[in-house]
Amino acid sequence: MQAYELVDLAINAQLRVDTSWLLFLTINSTIIGGVILIQRTFSLLEKSVTILIYLVVISLNYMTTINAVRLLGSIYSDLGKFDFDAVEPGHDVLEQIATIFNNNVLWSQPQLIAGIYIGGVLLSVAAITFDEKLTRTKVE
Repeated sequence: MQAYELVDLAINAQLRVDTSWLLFLTINSTIIGGVILIQRTFSLLEKSVTILIYLVVISLNYMTTINAVRLLGSIYSDLGKFDFDAVEPGHDVLEQIATIFNNNVLWSQPQLIAGIYIGGVLLSVAAITFDEKLTRTKVE
């Protein structure tokens, strides 16, 4: 496999990672915003069903993110077999990939991803559970 083919795979894998993060942020923002905007207290059944559905969706999203990050890591590992020090000036794409590979991007670490997901889950579940505590103001 040529370096350019791996670069193409890396870009596609990065899009998967970015999409997973976007979905994570959208889901959590929607949950928290919805709890704040709805002008009534949720019943225990509504809270339970919402939390259950949320946990299933966010778990699937987490697994997708981890798999995409692992795929990206394996592509970068394969790219590491190429001698990027020998890249001639003017090959901007290969230079950029070499920079990313050599910097060992911190956000791609599974422990950090797990920590961010746990924080998001705790925040969203707390917003659902303690919805009556959130300040609600009527817009007139």
